[in-house]
Amino acid sequence: MSDRTYIGNPTPDFTYGFNASLNWKNFDLNANFQGVFGNEIFNSTTRYDFGYVNRPSSVLERWTGPGTSNSEPRVNLNDPNQNARVSDRFVEDGSFLRLKNVLLGYQVPNRYLKKVKLEKIKLYVAAANLLTFTNYSGLDPEIGNIGGSLEIGIDRGFYPQARTFTFGLNVTL
Repeated sequence: MSDRTYIGNPTPDFTYGFNASLNWKNFDLNANFQGVFGNEIFNSTTRYDFGYVNRPSSVLERWTGPGTSNSEPRVNLNDPNQNARVSDRFVEDGSFLRLKNVLLGYQVPNRYLKKVKLEKIKLYVAAANLLTFTNYSGLDPEIGNIGGSLEIGIDRGFYPQARTFTFGLNVTL
C-alpha cells in the first residue's frame, strides 16, 4: 500500500478557445477553436476486463501465444495475470486542440439580385468537429463523464462527437 501514488489528474491546467474571422470581397470565413491542456485520461478501452466498451484496433495485435505481442496482453475477462489492474499503462495525456466550427460563406453581389428582386442571398458551407489535434489514442479526447464527479477523466469508449457538414442558402426578400 505504501507504493501507491497519484498517476493522473483529469482536471486541465487550462481550457482555451479562440475565434478567427476573415472577409475578402464577397467571401467570409469564420472559425472557432477550443481545447484543453494538462489533463490526463484513464483510457479504459484498452482494459480487457470491461465487457461493455468499444475496443481500439490494438486489440487485434494482442498476445495470442508464444511469439506474438509483448506489449498487448491477451484478452481474458477473468484476467488471471492482473493485466487490467489500475496502472499508468492506461493513463494518457488528454490535451487537445479542436476546430469546433468553421463556416465559409459567399454573398451574391447586389447587381445580380436586382434582376430577381431580392435583397440578399448568401451561400454557405459549415462543418462541426472538423479537425482534432491530440496525442490521445482513444476515439475522442473530449470524453465528458457519467455518474457525476467520480467518473471525470475516464474514457469508457463512448461514441465520439459527430463530424457534421451543412450546406445552406440564406435569402432575404
